Amino acid sequence: MNVTGTLSLHLLAALAVALVGATLASCARQSVLSGFVLAGVVVGTLTPGPVATPSVIEQLAEIGIVFLMFVVGVQLSVRDLLRRGPRLLAVAGTQVAATILLGMGIGHALGWSAIESFAFGAVVSNSSSTVLARVVYERKEGEQEWGHIGFAWSSIQDLSTILLAAALTALAHEDDPGGAGIAQSIGSALLYLLVLSPCALWLVPKLVALAASLRNREIFLLSIAVMALAMAWLASWLGVSLALGAFIAGVVVSESDHAHRVLRDMMPLRDLFSGLFFVSVGMLVDPGFVVSHAPLIALTAGAIVIGKGTINLVLARALHLPKRVERMVALGLAQSGEFSFLLATIGAERGVLSRDVFDVLVSGTIVSILLSPYVVGVGARVLRRISPQRGESEEPEGTSKVGHVVVCGHGRVGEVVARLLERRHIPYVVVEEDRRIVRSLARHGVHAVLGDASSSDVLERADVRGARALVVCLPDRIAARCAVENALAIRPDIDVYVRTHHADEQRVLHQTGATEAVFSELELALALGARTLRALDVPPVEVERDVASMRSESSPPPATAPTTPEPA
Repeated sequence: MNVTGTLSLHLLAALAVALVGATLASCARQSVLSGFVLAGVVVGTLTPGPVATPSVIEQLAEIGIVFLMFVVGVQLSVRDLLRRGPRLLAVAGTQVAATILLGMGIGHALGWSAIESFAFGAVVSNSSSTVLARVVYERKEGEQEWGHIGFAWSSIQDLSTILLAAALTALAHEDDPGGAGIAQSIGSALLYLLVLSPCALWLVPKLVALAASLRNREIFLLSIAVMALAMAWLASWLGVSLALGAFIAGVVVSESDHAHRVLRDMMPLRDLFSGLFFVSVGMLVDPGFVVSHAPLIALTAGAIVIGKGTINLVLARALHLPKRVERMVALGLAQSGEFSFLLATIGAERGVLSRDVFDVLVSGTIVSILLSPYVVGVGARVLRRISPQRGESEEPEGTSKVGHVVVCGHGRVGEVVARLLERRHIPYVVVEEDRRIVRSLARHGVHAVLGDASSSDVLERADVRGARALVVCLPDRIAARCAVENALAIRPDIDVYVRTHHADEQRVLHQTGATEAVFSELELALALGARTLRALDVPPVEVERDVASMRSESSPPPATAPTTPEPA
């Protein structure tokens, strides 16, 4: 059965397939990336049953990969990488080079051409920050040192993809007489990276700030989308990959003071369209080939998990980290993901990779994604038993905030709450949208997370799973309600205290599951009334009794057995 018709029908079919694949993968406790790819295999032209139109899916997938790579770029902090120092840059760069050499050696042993062997090593060298994030947060270790190091390491791998993609494009012109094609490819890439990108780094943050100053969410969102697509199109026009152009655009935007707003607004678009890219990758996989070449695919997965994992473990020692941190970083990066798919796709499109090698790489990458949670969990326990470290802390002091309080918002209300916690030496983490406030808190030694507190991802970064309580001091009632719902979806038994300006909203928050919703105007009125009564010589005991009675009459009863909400 061929899926034909209007663009809306194709979009419906593609999103429905992505939904089914993601749902099945989630139910099986696997990465949704694997679900997307496997769904693409099912509707591909190489399997029986329903068939999607490849050309239309590829066009939709282009939009998806642009938004996916753009958001990955925004999440990459160049300043954070610089703070990590040149040592991590050297280690991660050495790992990429060593893994490429490993891949070339395997390719040569299998009788592949030198170009295919290089492409094999390039694909294997990258790790997925998306898969790493899933493993880190599932282990409730979002704020531990190994997660931060792993994300920084993965970001350097992401940057190396720019050079690897340019190399694959240049190698596609190997047979060009005189090397004109190679020179043009390298020249276009250098023009984009060394001239246009620095210009964008100066101009784009100013345009983002201008769009934000208009205080209109629609204009802001459209401005970001136009800038991302424009830089991606310019890269494609110059012969650089469309996806890498979008990635660089994201890196440029990440240096803006409004990067957290960009992430908040672009995340839904990324989640909606990025699945189409992975579906399109799956449509290119031949299941018959996978079955007949299972040993070769197992070898590829072994190169990713065992080979790259070993290289990671050896090189991580140069960072002089605690032993457990070294091992967890090495195991967490022993997988491949979105950039590996991207490099394999570029190699296939440029004619550098044969169909067989492409199928091997994509299949091996999928296997590594499926294995990653088990590799990290089982591997960490095995390594601990083989080489226990006595007298050595597993994590640097202060990296774990388990038992802390998460304070959402650091305005006038949030600042007072934070000061009260500090007086009692209770650890806390502040979630704040204003970059200037976050920087000021960091200078004073306060752990602060930059981002929108209504976002599940941001709450995960604040390690709400390990928190004792959540205090929501946000003035916006919608954002406050989303923060409460998402926190309870992540950690159903957490104590939640939230401010509200409306009696109706107070009732809704209690029904949602908030431990206490403080109606600010009521508390202000009760405080003023209590002071007035004391000034009129009413006995303090009677004042407290009257205040308690008024509060009870004006406040809704607490919710009974609230159901766990879905993330907003």
